[in-house]
Amino acid sequence: MRTLAVVALLLVSAVAAGAASSPRFVRSDGSAILVPGAVRAWCDTEGLHVLTLGRINQSRWQLSVARRDVRPGRSVAFTWMRRHGIEVFVFDAKTRNEASEGTEGSRGRITLRQATCRRGGMLALGLSGTIGSEFSDGKPIRMSGTFQGRVGVRPGR
Repeated sequence: MRTLAVVALLLVSAVAAGAASSPRFVRSDGSAILVPGAVRAWCDTEGLHVLTLGRINQSRWQLSVARRDVRPGRSVAFTWMRRHGIEVFVFDAKTRNEASEGTEGSRGRITLRQATCRRGGMLALGLSGTIGSEFSDGKPIRMSGTFQGRVGVRPGR
């Protein structure tokens, strides 16, 4: 019985280690934006990219960090006037709102707790701040929390 419990614990640990966690995105009314789908991370010559996979009509988020900043311990602040190599986009399927770091009022910080562009390497990225709506009547979206996962291959390859 003890052996079975140890095997079960090891299996749960292995699944948890391979699974990605996602930050939290919140509407201005305080309700959470539920983002289904797997999260993928990969690097190319421009930088590190993290995004959710799913259908076009589902809520989703994506983040890019300039390659020069992809190193552990790096913290990059951004505003709508100075993006500093950060790109953030969120689509809220419920409200049909689109928000990004380039819109007026956006400000925040991306903290690369663990960061690499090596395939299979661990990532731990902290996100905090507010990104403004791309629509004149849209509301900003707050983001907080951490993405944890591994660097893989670009989706579709």
